[in-house]
Amino acid sequence: MKKIIIERTTTQGYESKEWELDEAIDILNLELDNKKMIFIDGKPFDKDIITQENILTCKKEISVTNRLVGG
Repeated sequence: MKKIIIERTTTQGYESKEWELDEAIDILNLELDNKKMIFIDGKPFDKDIITQENILTCKKEISVTNRLVGG
C-alpha cells in the first residue's frame, strides 16, 4: 500500500509524517472540513472532498495550510 507524506501545522507544531492511504484521506478531509487549504505537489486542491484518486496523483508531498482571507 502506498504511503503518503502530509506536511502540516498541528497544535504541537510543524509535522511531516507518512500515513497509510486511508488514514491520509481521513486526515485531509478533516482538514478540508476545518477550512484548511491543501496543496498536492505544490498545486492547490480546489474540490470539496479528497478521494483516493486525488491522492494517488501525488508524486512528492501534500501540504496543509491555513486559508488566506483578504479583501
